[in-house]
Amino acid sequence: MQGFERGMVYLNLAAAVGLLYRLYKLGLFRIYRSLFFYLLAYTAQFLVIATVPFPSTLYGYCYMVGETANVVLSILVVLELYKLTLAGHAALAVLGRKTMAYTMGLAALVALGGVMLDAPVLPGQSRFMHRFFTAERTMDFTILIFLLFITAFMMWFPVKVRRNIMLYVGGFVVFYLSRNFGLLTINLLPPRSINVITNVLLCLSFGCLMGWLFGLRRESEDIATTLGHRWNPDAMERLSGQLDAINATLLSFGRH
Repeated sequence: MQGFERGMVYLNLAAAVGLLYRLYKLGLFRIYRSLFFYLLAYTAQFLVIATVPFPSTLYGYCYMVGETANVVLSILVVLELYKLTLAGHAALAVLGRKTMAYTMGLAALVALGGVMLDAPVLPGQSRFMHRFFTAERTMDFTILIFLLFITAFMMWFPVKVRRNIMLYVGGFVVFYLSRNFGLLTINLLPPRSINVITNVLLCLSFGCLMGWLFGLRRESEDIATTLGHRWNPDAMERLSGQLDAINATLLSFGRH
């Protein structure tokens, strides 16, 4: 591991530990439990990366275990975001979580079935790790789609969302955009490019961690804001009525 990369690993580790402490100290870990456990796993992964020699077989196994745990916990994070963002529209929240659960199951089958964009394995690449990166990217891309959907929902419909939740969503959107881009380029570019890609991803993840570290505040739990059509009160009222009607319809279906 080169000097800059090692330094970024330590910076990410320090930021993750600091964020975990802040969430615990402020009591936010009770509200954002999935985020808290995600960060715990993320911290454990960086501890391993900082101590296990690279490249090595043990490093590869640790990476795969850590990334698999991250994907599972990321799914729980997105499900938590749907619940928090749509707290005032319970039927829509349930629909969103069920849709994501079914879609992630389908994505897992696609990933395991070997349906892939970057099927050719370049000379010098590990075939097994290549396939793992592809499967991982398939799952990450599906998670990203649901993150973008909930972001678009907040931008369009006039739902009141706490400031912390907005920062929570925004951070994960940036994080998953970078992950998908990084995993795709790792498979498509020669192995010598992996150090540059890794450094870029480490810088972006550090930025997300620092944004959460300084942005998530206890007082922001009491401050709600509306993004969707806030500049147009008439449109806000119309869309709010549509949203309430959709939620009521879903509730009536659920009773039958």
